[in-house]
Amino acid sequence: MHRLSVTLVRMFGIQPRDVSRLLLGVAGAGMALALATAASADAPVAVTSVLTFEEQVVMPGAFAVSTTGLKGERNACSFPVTFSATRNRTDTTFDNGDVKIHSDVRAIRVANGHTAVESDMFSAFIDHTDPSNWTVTGRFAQMFLDGDLIYLQSGKLNSPVRGAVDDPHPGPMGAVPNICDILSE
Repeated sequence: MHRLSVTLVRMFGIQPRDVSRLLLGVAGAGMALALATAASADAPVAVTSVLTFEEQVVMPGAFAVSTTGLKGERNACSFPVTFSATRNRTDTTFDNGDVKIHSDVRAIRVANGHTAVESDMFSAFIDHTDPSNWTVTGRFAQMFLDGDLIYLQSGKLNSPVRGAVDDPHPGPMGAVPNICDILSE
């Protein structure tokens, strides 16, 4: 710092007491330039889609159909199930090509006096340098039966999926309940 001060004093006739102010000014200008460059980067682009299955009775072997005509899961139960669901998904693409997907799913099934409510909320981060490697965090599966929590799986997954949750936060049941079994009781 002292050598720089002496050089500035000799070259430009700047007083030593003013060197610190000059350096602060140069640093401030550099910071302003860096911020302006960052601000000029393209803003992330977010696209949201909503998939809706209005309440409908789904007969055994039949499929629920969304408001856009997309088929949902087949009713594998031996009895009719009243079904409704909504999925909100937002895909955000960043300037560097990274993508974040946020998904919020809610499905309701009613049969034989029972109501099963599934609620999932998770985010997936996809690094543009390796699009096959996703990091997924959140609540992957949560199910209530008649208002009681019966299944929960949350935590962190890294893919390519290895079939196991890397950082599990398990709930009351270790396996996803069979929807037909819990609605038939």
